[in-house]
Amino acid sequence: MKKYLIGIILTIFLAAPLAAQTDEPLDVIKKNVDNVLNVLRDPALQEASAATKKKEALRSISDEMFNWPLLSRYVLSRNWRAFNSDQQSEFVTLFKEILEQTYMDRILAYKDEKIEYAGNRMLSNNKAEVETRIYTGTAPIILTYRLALMNGKWAVYEVNADGISMTQTFRDDYRIFLHDNSPDDLLSELRKKAGGAGS
Repeated sequence: MKKYLIGIILTIFLAAPLAAQTDEPLDVIKKNVDNVLNVLRDPALQEASAATKKKEALRSISDEMFNWPLLSRYVLSRNWRAFNSDQQSEFVTLFKEILEQTYMDRILAYKDEKIEYAGNRMLSNNKAEVETRIYTGTAPIILTYRLALMNGKWAVYEVNADGISMTQTFRDDYRIFLHDNSPDDLLSELRKKAGGAGS
């Protein structure tokens, strides 16, 4: 169930790229949902032969929109400081690859679920929260995005699905691992997963 919800998170998470500072966070989410849905619904990308092109288009969107360093710092939490700059950089790259590889099939399976935008709330001058509801059956999945304003751009750094935090899910696993292992040990494990996951 956790992996299913995270798959839904990443599907909609792809629809929240960076936007101009003058845009409201809610507007950023709303107008960019269409960007990723256009890729998923593009008739020219529906054939099996176009799968690679579709994945590349989605990865291009994610590379533009995700604040991977900020997301990675939230995932590692206090352990981030135990990594030197080179290790931090490699973690960011590997974590991104693992997320994309693990959940790409779920993203591609996303159809025409109804999306409602429930509200926009400023948490501070440079942080905001946007709630959406995804209707996949009788009960909606409530997705809450947290965005940070950095360098004049809004970007999502956290998503919560029905009470499950994406960063917390990974943070717990990595915190337990790093209790008895080094940053290099974790990077070694992530290299294996990144190399072995499907694309």
